[in-house]
Amino acid sequence: MKLQRKTWWIAGLSIAGFLVSLFLFIHPRLLYLLLGLLVLALVLSYLFNKRVVSRVENLSTQLKSILTSKELSSRLSWSGQYQDDIHQLGSSINKMLDSIEEAQKEVNKLARYDPLTGLLNRCGLQEEFHNHHLNQRRNVSFLFLDLDGFKRINDSLGHQTGDELLKQMTNRMLGMLQHDQELLGRMGGDEFVMIVPDMSKKDLLHRTQEMMRSLKSEYSFEQVKTYITTSVGISRFPEDGDSFDDVFQYADIAMYEAKRKGKNQIVFYEELAQDLDYKHVLDLENDLKFSLDQGELYLDYQPIYSSGDNLLVAVEALLRWNHPNKGLIPPNRFIPIAENGGFICDIGEWVLEQSIRQAAGWREAGLGEIGIAINVSKQQMKQKDRFIMKMDKWLKQYKVAPSELQIEITESDIFYYDNEIREFAQILRNKGVRVALDDFGVGTSSLFNLKQLPVNVVKIDRSFIRCVPQESFDTSLLAGIYRVLDDLGFEVVTEGVESAEQVDFVANSSSSMFQGYYFSRPVSPDQIALLVQQQLTWQEAAAGKRE
Repeated sequence: MKLQRKTWWIAGLSIAGFLVSLFLFIHPRLLYLLLGLLVLALVLSYLFNKRVVSRVENLSTQLKSILTSKELSSRLSWSGQYQDDIHQLGSSINKMLDSIEEAQKEVNKLARYDPLTGLLNRCGLQEEFHNHHLNQRRNVSFLFLDLDGFKRINDSLGHQTGDELLKQMTNRMLGMLQHDQELLGRMGGDEFVMIVPDMSKKDLLHRTQEMMRSLKSEYSFEQVKTYITTSVGISRFPEDGDSFDDVFQYADIAMYEAKRKGKNQIVFYEELAQDLDYKHVLDLENDLKFSLDQGELYLDYQPIYSSGDNLLVAVEALLRWNHPNKGLIPPNRFIPIAENGGFICDIGEWVLEQSIRQAAGWREAGLGEIGIAINVSKQQMKQKDRFIMKMDKWLKQYKVAPSELQIEITESDIFYYDNEIREFAQILRNKGVRVALDDFGVGTSSLFNLKQLPVNVVKIDRSFIRCVPQESFDTSLLAGIYRVLDDLGFEVVTEGVESAEQVDFVANSSSSMFQGYYFSRPVSPDQIALLVQQQLTWQEAAAGKRE
C-alpha cells in the first residue's frame, strides 16, 4: 500500500506540471490529444497496479509472514481471477513450500525413528517417554535387550540376513506390546529397549522370560534357519533413577552384566547395585583406568623352549597388576574388566611397546635375539590400523626384526570376529610378523580355523596334556593332533608341560616346542636374562669340551 500511495503522488505532480506547460505553449487540438493520452496512461497505470503490483505485494507479504512464523504448513492464497504468470508464480511458491514441508517431515522422521525397523530411536524413545510417562510421573520399567552372537550371524550369513533377522525380531517384539502406553525402540546394532508400565518383580520377570523364549524361536531366511538368544538388563523409573538418561544407563549396565554372566540371562539393576562382587568389579575398573599412570602394571615373561636341545628360544609376555591396596590381581580377573571398560587398547599398546623394548634390551646386553610372543585383545584386532601403526613404529624405533615378534590370537575369539581376525592376521604375515593360534582345541571348528587363518604357529591348550601320559584317550588324542599339525607344516608349542613324563612324550611324538612350569614359571626380565646367560655359558662349556 505504501508503494501505491507513492506512485499516485508522483503521478499527480507530474500531471499537474505537464498540464500547466500545455496550457501555456501547446495548440488546443494537440492539448486534447495529450489529455486523452494522459487519461489512457492513468487507466493503464491503475490496471497495472491492480493486476500486477498489488498482487505481487500481496504474495510477498504472505511469504514473509510464513518465513517469520516458520509455519511450513501455511500456503499462499490469491484470487483465481487471472491465470497469468503471477498466478504461476504463486503456484510455484506453494509447490516449493510443499517440498520443504515434506523434507522437514522426513528429517523429523529420521531424527526420531530407526530407518531399518521403523521403531523409535533413542531420541524418539526419550521424547515419547517424556510425553507419556515422565510428565505423568508413571512408574515404568526399562528392558534393555541385546542379541547374543548377532555379529556371528552378520559375518557368516551376510548383513542382508542380519537386517532381516532384526526385522523379524522387531515384529515379534511388537506383538508382545500389550497396550499403546508401552514403547519399543531400537538403539542401533542389535540393541533394543522396551518401556513397560511397572509391575511386580515376579510378574516382570515372568513376562521377560516369556519374551526371551519367543525371541529364541527359529528364524528362517530362504534356505537358512538359525536361533539366537537375548541378554536383558532391567531398571525401574523412578526407583533406580529419576531421569530417562539415568534409568536407560542402568538398564544398559545390567544388560552387560547379563552378558558377562554367560549371556541369555536377565539381570535387575537393583540387585546389581546391592551386589558386593559387582561393586568390587566397579572399584577395580576405576582403579585399573589409572594403573598405567600409577606404574602398577608390569610384565613377566614365560620361557618357550625348543624341542630336542631344550634351548630357550622365545618368551611370552604376560601382564601383571600389583594393586597398591589389594596386592596382585589375577589377569583373568582384570583383563575382562579392561576389555569391557573400553581401555584394553591403551593397555595392550603399552604391553606391545614394553615387550619390543625388552627384546631390544636383551639383544643389547649380548643375549642374542629372543623371540617375544604377545597376546592381543578383540578390541585391538577390531582397531587393526591403530595397532599396526604402533607396531611398525616401535619395531623400527627399537630395531627389532618383525620375525622376532609373535602375535597370539585366542581361538575362541574367532567365533565372533572371524573376518576381522583373518584380515588382521594376513596383514601381520605380510609384514613378516609371526602369528600364533593360541589355546588351540578349546574353541570352535579348530581344524577349519587352521585352514582359514594365515598362522605360523599353533599353541595346543594345556587341557590336552594335563592327563598325559596317564590317560590313554588323552595320550592318543594328543598324538593324533601332533601328526595332523606336522603334516600340515605348522610350528607347534605345547602349553602346560609340568612333568618329565610329559616332556618325554612330547619329544618322542612331535617336534613341538615346550612352555610350562616344568621349565619355568613366568619370571621377571632379569631372571630371563639370567636363564639365557646360563644357557650361553653351558653352550660355551660344551663347545670347549668338544674342542
